Amino acid sequence: MRRQHRPLRPRPRPGDLPVTPEQDDDGELDVRPLQPDDVDFLRGLARDPRVVRYVGDGRPWSEPQLQERVREALPCSAVRWFVPRDRAGNRVGLLSLRQRAPGRVEVGYWVAPDHWGRGHAGRLLRRGVEVCRGEGVTTVVARVLPGNAASHRVLLRGGFVEAEHQDDPELVLYEHQL
Repeated sequence: MRRQHRPLRPRPRPGDLPVTPEQDDDGELDVRPLQPDDVDFLRGLARDPRVVRYVGDGRPWSEPQLQERVREALPCSAVRWFVPRDRAGNRVGLLSLRQRAPGRVEVGYWVAPDHWGRGHAGRLLRRGVEVCRGEGVTTVVARVLPGNAASHRVLLRGGFVEAEHQDDPELVLYEHQL
């Protein structure tokens, strides 16, 4: 009998975030690591002013910005992007995990406007926290602009609490202890 070979994946290094595909807690979303064929979908999100309004400087991303971020997130590293799909197989957004310090990971999420109002941001946040649990992460953080009321609600419902910080007074910092 011939042995089947599995496709090779880069081996995670110590401190890398996990790459395992998972379903979210209620089975509504299939959350998988970013793949090269997801880039066109992400390009659409990154160029949509409604999606990036509260990201960085609030302006749509240029192609070089997008390519740089994708290059950073595709390999196993301290930055991981996941692209969730709904039960029909449609991509619905982006889940971002970025290691900020040992034991400390920042979570971020985008939801495509066609999927707003369906609870996907909360599902992505919960999935991000679960990915971090058991990986040596002690604190998950999120930084939010004051005007992003929807994200503030999602974080508070997800068990995050507002924390004090000095690094950027323009942002509100939330933390969730694992």
